[in-house]
Amino acid sequence: MVNVTVVGEVIVDRVITGGAHIDVAGGSAANTALALVKAGNRVDLRARYSKDDLGQYLKRSALSQGIGLANSISAKEPATLVEIDLDYAGVPHYRFMLHGTA
Repeated sequence: MVNVTVVGEVIVDRVITGGAHIDVAGGSAANTALALVKAGNRVDLRARYSKDDLGQYLKRSALSQGIGLANSISAKEPATLVEIDLDYAGVPHYRFMLHGTA
């Protein structure tokens, strides 16, 4: 039985330093769902998950953390991506890929 339903977005934060990058699953709704799971709740996250590689990464990440996705939607659009470039001083510069995404 689900205690809490969270509705919202899931995104990939791509942190770029030098020539390498690390992808981190996130988004406000996904972060809220994770916090609720860690607090001992059973959570269903209703979000749109792209069928592309990044969308499936987001889905696997949520499931591995104990977040239920029974009422999520599979989307043909690409996953939403935010690139975060860290400059030599560690200051972030953001680029949002939002148009036409899941």
